[in-house]
Amino acid sequence: MRALIPLLLMATLALAAPDRPWAQAQGPASDAPSPGARTGSQKLERLRQELVRLGRAQRAGDKSSDAWRERLMELNARQADLDRRMGTNRDSLVQMLGALQMFRRDPPPSLLVNPRSARDAVRAAILIRAVLPELEARRRTYVDEANELNRIRRDAAVAGAALLSAESADAERRARIDQLVAAKSTLEVRGDPDATQRAAAAAAHAASTDELVGNLSHIDPPAAASRGSLEAITDLRLESPVHGKVVRRFGGAIQRAGEDRRRSTGVAWRTAAAATVLSPADGVVDYAGPIKGAGLVVIVRLKGEFRLVLAGLDRVTATTGSQLVSGEPVGQMPQVSGPELLLEIRRGAQPVNPANWLKL
Repeated sequence: MRALIPLLLMATLALAAPDRPWAQAQGPASDAPSPGARTGSQKLERLRQELVRLGRAQRAGDKSSDAWRERLMELNARQADLDRRMGTNRDSLVQMLGALQMFRRDPPPSLLVNPRSARDAVRAAILIRAVLPELEARRRTYVDEANELNRIRRDAAVAGAALLSAESADAERRARIDQLVAAKSTLEVRGDPDATQRAAAAAAHAASTDELVGNLSHIDPPAAASRGSLEAITDLRLESPVHGKVVRRFGGAIQRAGEDRRRSTGVAWRTAAAATVLSPADGVVDYAGPIKGAGLVVIVRLKGEFRLVLAGLDRVTATTGSQLVSGEPVGQMPQVSGPELLLEIRRGAQPVNPANWLKL
């Protein structure tokens, strides 16, 4: 009986060894994302979608605020011009009424009393006959101008209220965007944890945006350093990063005081103060921060060696190493009159015309 016990144990182990079904059942489960990871990924995707929605709504809000601001400026200019014209008309009326008042205090002599003064009486009658129609015309003009001034003031009040409402909505959206950006930063798992250190080192040694983009190109990870071509991004579509007026296109002449004539390396928009800037395309943030001569910049890596540069910002919400989707807010323009945002597409350090992918 004692000799049979070892044999039974060996048989049991032999039966359990083949295929190890319990190990196979647990193996795939260990490779699958945990429920917590799936929940975090879904939440991150919802945050991105909400940021895109708010970002595009904010760009539309900037456009609305800009339109109401221009309307209010136009009405104020019309009011100032009308005030000036009414003042001139009022002065003429005062002079004419003053002359009539003098005639009333010292009327011309009657023909029956003093025939020798007949010439003066005729002149006075002719003068009064000529003055009265002009006086009536000026009175009507003054009344019309006063009515127009009242309309302008009412329109200005409406425009002012609409502008206040639009700016209030803009401020609420900006606050909400800031909250979502902070939440996204805490959830986002960066695929390249050393990206921030490398970008900071590259920026420290760069004297311009050109040098920074070149430095980043030299330290690209192997997967991102594959040769690109213009054909590689023919499917790329860039959306406008900001509401504003295009003031410079690729290759356009730039003339600044104390500088030689240069050519634009991108597309520039003149925007409203504090306008929201959106990412024009999907990509990875290679760098977000200051650079000499360009203020705050955001550099987004696209496909191959291609990078997108946004320069001239006053505030940046994008973070180095994070993933961006088209339409996601990346920053804000300065609180000054008529700031300019520059968008560039670069292959290495070489600028490429963004018009190939940007609808202007």
